[in-house]
Amino acid sequence: QLVAFPSSLSLSTFGIDTNSTTIQLCNVGLTDLKSISINPSSGAPGSWITGFSLIDTLSAQSCQTLDVNVTVPTSTIDDYSATLGVSDYTGANSLTIPVTISVKGMESVFRWDWTPAIRSTQSD
Repeated sequence: QLVAFPSSLSLSTFGIDTNSTTIQLCNVGLTDLKSISINPSSGAPGSWITGFSLIDTLSAQSCQTLDVNVTVPTSTIDDYSATLGVSDYTGANSLTIPVTISVKGMESVFRWDWTPAIRSTQSD
């Protein structure tokens, strides 16, 4: 049986930028799983998620860490939702991992203080 840790992903990045995180896929069953594929949902933002290759074998009672890479081609600030579909070659072991990609603008990082500085003329 396939299990993902964490069971959902959340990434934040600036528009027209990249970010990455990791996820562990674990086989908690007693038999090996063969030919495990990871497929992002179609269209944006699923198409922003890259970097998966077929897992030939995931041994029983073992985990494999995978990199999840996101390249955001838009500067539109918003929260976007996608999924990662994971299944073995039989389809008997499958799961869906929700992914949230938050595209941030610079104003979410920098807070400008336009109040004038006050110079102290007192001496100690």
